[in-house]
Amino acid sequence: MADTLITELSNIRDIEVRPTSAVIAYTAPSDPVAIGRKLGVEAVLDGRIQRAGDRVRVTAQLVRVDDGSSLWAGKFDEDLKNILAVQDAISARIVSALTLDLSGDEKQSLEKHATESSEAYQLYLRGRYHWYRWTPEGWQRARDYFEQAVAKDPKFALAWSGLADAISLQQWIRPRNELAPQAKAAASRALELDPRLPEANLSLGGITLFFDWDHKAAERVIKHAIELNPNFAQGHDLYALLLVSEARFDEAIAQSRRARELDPTSPYMNTDLGQIYYYKRDYDKAAEQIRVALAIDPNYADVFRYGTSIAEQQKDEAGAIDASVKFLVANGDPEIAAAVRAAYASSGYASAQQVWLAELTKKSATTYVSPLDVAEIHARLGHREEAIAALRKAIDDRAPGATWLGGDPRWDAYRDDPRFRAMLKELGVVPPS
Repeated sequence: MADTLITELSNIRDIEVRPTSAVIAYTAPSDPVAIGRKLGVEAVLDGRIQRAGDRVRVTAQLVRVDDGSSLWAGKFDEDLKNILAVQDAISARIVSALTLDLSGDEKQSLEKHATESSEAYQLYLRGRYHWYRWTPEGWQRARDYFEQAVAKDPKFALAWSGLADAISLQQWIRPRNELAPQAKAAASRALELDPRLPEANLSLGGITLFFDWDHKAAERVIKHAIELNPNFAQGHDLYALLLVSEARFDEAIAQSRRARELDPTSPYMNTDLGQIYYYKRDYDKAAEQIRVALAIDPNYADVFRYGTSIAEQQKDEAGAIDASVKFLVANGDPEIAAAVRAAYASSGYASAQQVWLAELTKKSATTYVSPLDVAEIHARLGHREEAIAALRKAIDDRAPGATWLGGDPRWDAYRDDPRFRAMLKELGVVPPS
């Protein structure tokens, strides 16, 4: 119910609606005013659903955050099969309560259903829930649910877009060559079904950026997704990541801040802003932003990935090891984490990196390990030739993190190496001046 309403109302330009990722934590009964203040919004839609057999009762109220007054309240009794009609009615009442003057396209968007299959929509929602967990296990479970959703309704464009997103994220744990055709097929199907769907356009933009490394084409598609929905937090976030790969840092920061305004409680959008400050070499701001993301989700792996990088640049070996160990635990490698911590305690930083490298080598015998992770450890150890060879493999695998090689300060010592410069040219990225 919440996800449907968010999707419908997000297409209205006169209001900003927090995305599902921002509200997913507030499923238990709670104070809507307190939640609204945390989310930084003017009004909160609070609701309850009761089910008895094939009947549902939905009670909802739109609460003003500044004084707790009710802008509108309503009660709906319907057959479960007509739940979409309830969602349409609530959307229309909210628009009326806010006295919004809708354009023809916005009215049409409110009346359009993503799918008529409640089963397919439930599967889609479960997929998005696991996608937002931002873990390898979550991506696989999300993919499973999205595949079930499109099997139930092959014309469900939003589910095809979700499937493209889930497949795309798996490039962090699987070779790109296995995934690119599948991700492109899913995104293309979503766009074929609904060319004006912002999520489908963004799915294609991400694939074009991370799989094809075609920055100009990716920028066109991502900007189009934002034009279709200016309040699309993920659109602004992905655009920021494209801009930083081209060393357009001020533009990237502006887009990232806009994404955070729209989704202030997202751990990955807060982390992405820290990432941009890191590539800009503003390590104090980067560290500050990482702390903000960590306060939101202390188990989000990428917080620690960039925490490691920032600590390294600040010459804080203990901090880098601590962040590395937490990253490994959050990423599902507690045994490697324990070995790295023990090696650092007994023999120091270089020893910890050697142990980490050995453990990744063992892991690669049974599981895909990104060559970029291997390259970074070789670089820390000063193994220049091995680092270059691993980078070459990362380029061949189209490892997603390679998109930001041009601005990564860990590779500053390699910028005069013609092999490294050739790889940057191949990537189409711009190093900082």
